[in-house]
Amino acid sequence: MWLSAQIGASLRRRRPLKEEERDDFGVVQAATLTLLGLIIGFSFSMAVSRYDLRKNYEEAEANAIGTEYVRNFRFHVSLRWREGRKDGVAHGQLAGCAPQ
Repeated sequence: MWLSAQIGASLRRRRPLKEEERDDFGVVQAATLTLLGLIIGFSFSMAVSRYDLRKNYEEAEANAIGTEYVRNFRFHVSLRWREGRKDGVAHGQLAGCAPQ
């Protein structure tokens, strides 16, 4: 980028633009800057949408992990309750837990 700017500056010093060429150059410069603005705007728009999408995926994954943790805990609690009933422990009391 810096090298391109230096080359353009040296060309401008060697051969300055005439007045009629300057008007055409203004049109080309405006069109180029407009396209550059559009490219930058769409790039930021895509980056923001990808960030939001990634944030939603992380939230969904965290919810899935939490749900799986709760299901796993309930499964192990029910297993310990069944084992307690088989051992003759009072109804509703978990095996291996302190008496209520």
